[in-house]
Amino acid sequence: GNTPTYYGHIINPITGKGNCDRTIVTAICADPLDAEILTTAAFGANNDQIAILESNFPDVELKKYLL
Repeated sequence: GNTPTYYGHIINPITGKGNCDRTIVTAICADPLDAEILTTAAFGANNDQIAILESNFPDVELKKYLL
């Protein structure tokens, strides 16, 4: 996620710019690689898009927190 001292490292593929929102995303799943990929995808997603990710990965729970 983005913290007050570390942000902008997640790049929006549409705009090509770093995301500076103060946000934390967590993934609960068995595979750490899936967690890494899905949290990055969920970081720029809205709630509907997160629901789509979860429906495609039924063993994964994603949570997004705006700070």
